[in-house]
Amino acid sequence: MIIAVLELLQLSKITYYFPSTDLSSHIANIYFINNYGFHKIIPNWYNGYISFLVYPPGLFFLSIPFYKIINNPQIVLYVLLLLNLLIGFAGVYFLGKILKLNFIHKLFLFLSFYFNPVSITLFYIIGRLPEMLGWSFSFFYIYLIYKYKNKYLDKKFFAIIPVMAIIILTHPSIFILSSLFLLGLFLIKSNKERTFIIICLLISLLLTSFWLVPAFDEKTTYEIYKPFLNINLLTERILSFLTTIILAGLIFYNLRKNKKEILFYSPIILMSFLYVTKLAGYLPVLINMHPRSIALLLILTSLIIFLTSNYKNKFVRRSLIIILQVIPIIFLIIFFYKNVDDYPLYNNSHQEAISLLEDVEDKFIITGKSNVDIRTKDTYSYAAVKYNLSTPFGWDLIEGSYRDYKKNLTEAFNNEDCNRINRIINEIGGKEIISGYESCGILKECGFKEEKTTDNFCLYKK
Repeated sequence: MIIAVLELLQLSKITYYFPSTDLSSHIANIYFINNYGFHKIIPNWYNGYISFLVYPPGLFFLSIPFYKIINNPQIVLYVLLLLNLLIGFAGVYFLGKILKLNFIHKLFLFLSFYFNPVSITLFYIIGRLPEMLGWSFSFFYIYLIYKYKNKYLDKKFFAIIPVMAIIILTHPSIFILSSLFLLGLFLIKSNKERTFIIICLLISLLLTSFWLVPAFDEKTTYEIYKPFLNINLLTERILSFLTTIILAGLIFYNLRKNKKEILFYSPIILMSFLYVTKLAGYLPVLINMHPRSIALLLILTSLIIFLTSNYKNKFVRRSLIIILQVIPIIFLIIFFYKNVDDYPLYNNSHQEAISLLEDVEDKFIITGKSNVDIRTKDTYSYAAVKYNLSTPFGWDLIEGSYRDYKKNLTEAFNNEDCNRINRIINEIGGKEIISGYESCGILKECGFKEEKTTDNFCLYKK
């Protein structure tokens, strides 16, 4: 509980300091959807691109009523974070009720899921709030699945349709992961009930087709991040091993004699195998998932099995308590020391860089050599939200041609090739350039006009 309060207090800085990581992109997207709309042209990035064509819009739909009242995207983002936790707690409460957990166990489930080392890194440090919201609604999804796990499906099961639709629009990857519970339900039900489940799934896909169809049509032209490749990192290998071995131990000890339970959890067991062996990194859909999202699924499943099982052997019970409580605390300390970032764009170098934005009057780009980190993506978000400035680049998913332009422009600066620099900037429509001091001389030699220079950065115009 103390960790939760401290984390929320730390994140409250985003209400008055412009943050980095994914949080800066969320602030920009809140600004865009409330000032331009959904599937509308956003002039601030990529010479005009269609909003939320590929990126899921769920979190940002939720921002609209709050933005109308507050009219500050940074404060709205923090409100969404708190609302996210409230939705998650409500979902945990309903799930805990159907699992017959007492209040202490419900609170333990909530805190263990939302404030473990994995979720702290994903939700509060990296800033994956759409994923967090996807998990929050998934608790209602999983609640309905467990409600009908040992009960015949009736018309009330249709309530799962809007829940599935919300999760799809919020974070499709989390929908896929949480739907492993639905697949387990599918496996243990009769053919008639399976037909019912398929109908519910198809209706939810139909309800979200206004976003899904354009997203699938366009995704091949965008740079799609493949985070599962990071599984080769030592921390990810340790995490995949620990979460898999804990889940396997819980299932073996508690469920090995119950064939129905084994069948119900078999999709998640298979996912844990693909995760720990890294085979998921070679599969079309799973390669696009963050490995720690899969870890969260295994953690959630382990918590559910742990809290719903009876342990007569005191040694086993105490051992599991140590595994599920002490080890995460140790990892939490490690993660805090290694991963907690300040909320930048307010230290000296960032203030120096963004001070140049006051003199920008046309489409600008940030490029060139620099010994000081300018946090390019975050600055593009800051420029759009604070100054309504435009750039040929941006934060969001990058369309293929702009990805090539960005790469080629960096190479041109490294080679000090003025002809190539001028050609690329003309092609993308750039008019002003912010660069590190190391490239200021190159810009001057290439015929650009100096507008303003600071200790570490400069602003040049064509």
